[in-house]
Amino acid sequence: MVLLAVISGAGLAVESLVVEPRHPLVRRGLPVTAVIQWQGLPQPGPATLVAEIADGAGILARVTLTLTTGDQVAWPSRISVIPERASGPAPRLRVRLERDGAVLSQNETLLIAPVDLVAPPPSGLVSRLMADLVQGGEDMTVGDLERFQRGFPGWQSLTDPVDGSLQPVRLHLVPGSTRGVVLLHTPPRDEGGSGAWWPELPAAWRAAAVAAGVSMVEVFPGGDVAWTGPGPRRVPGAAALLPPGERVVLAVGSVPSLAAGALPVWTADPAALTDPATWRRSAQPATSAQPVPPLMAWAGGSVTVVVGTGEHLASAQDNTARAEALNDAWWRWSRGVLPVLRDDQPLPPTGNLVLLGSPRSNRHLAALVPNSPAVTWSDRMITVNGRELLRPLQPSVAWAFPRPGVSGAWVLVLDGPWRWGDLPLPAGDLEIRE
Repeated sequence: MVLLAVISGAGLAVESLVVEPRHPLVRRGLPVTAVIQWQGLPQPGPATLVAEIADGAGILARVTLTLTTGDQVAWPSRISVIPERASGPAPRLRVRLERDGAVLSQNETLLIAPVDLVAPPPSGLVSRLMADLVQGGEDMTVGDLERFQRGFPGWQSLTDPVDGSLQPVRLHLVPGSTRGVVLLHTPPRDEGGSGAWWPELPAAWRAAAVAAGVSMVEVFPGGDVAWTGPGPRRVPGAAALLPPGERVVLAVGSVPSLAAGALPVWTADPAALTDPATWRRSAQPATSAQPVPPLMAWAGGSVTVVVGTGEHLASAQDNTARAEALNDAWWRWSRGVLPVLRDDQPLPPTGNLVLLGSPRSNRHLAALVPNSPAVTWSDRMITVNGRELLRPLQPSVAWAFPRPGVSGAWVLVLDGPWRWGDLPLPAGDLEIRE
């Protein structure tokens, strides 16, 4: 399959054809995107635009566009070509403008294949970091891929305990060290950025830790820059990568409420981290984990989202759209994706559940609702603690209760038009928004 994406603008110049790859990694079935610019005067008359990807074994994909006049072609133009097979080393993007078999202008640009990557982190993490760029709607430039070619010294991956995604960590080992630090700090980029753009640790901090003889592992927060959700839950997995010995958590600026777990914690201002004495400082003893509000408990362990497909078609469509919206918000927060099931599929035997819909639309919710629920549904009404609300007005209900028969697991019920810009959900075990 090949695809030619948006062609827009005006003017065709044959003097010089310039091609700038935006997604230059060549993988089977995934688009390679580039921006084409013609430099020069428009050329009237019919022409043919050809874009193809080739490696040493031949053509991976080709797309051809017939133009009745040169003015139909955009300047600049964005094209996407989808390879039909895996690429060998050093693939190339060839773009040319032809008329009556003669080449008016052409350009050949070197792309990159997975086999060209030098000393990358584990291959699954490479795919995960590249997916960050695409999922975020960002262009992947040649400069981004040069980072992958240079490799990621010290980078490793861990599995997120909530959504099962691969998340990067950076390991800085000091030979012979007997103290290991799990470092929690917010990158300069406000939203946390993608793993591929994770800013490097300040060199002065690293030098001070080495001088103190302290090994360190950095935890990637994703979009959880306040360290209140998925980020701190990656601490145990990161700590396991440190060498045997004392292990502590260092939170730069403030202690996240969920960061400590079973490890001692201390805090430090960024300026103090340039002093080796800071890295040798004693940590506060581990404290008991703070209670997690029920409406947030669903994100404390493995999670499965279940979409209600019953009641009527509109209800099923609404629940499906809400699952997509929830996962969009979760990706911005966690840089992972929650698994999603339909309510006609079996539930996993363990873990937390997010059930979308009502007992009328979600058969698993109908089976799990406690005997004396705080919330009941009818075809026209929602009754909340004795208060009746009209369903056509679509009040939003968030309701949490322990998952029956599964120790420590929670069920979160979401019904109505929730908006996902304010993850995590409010505290308590029941929230109604009219």
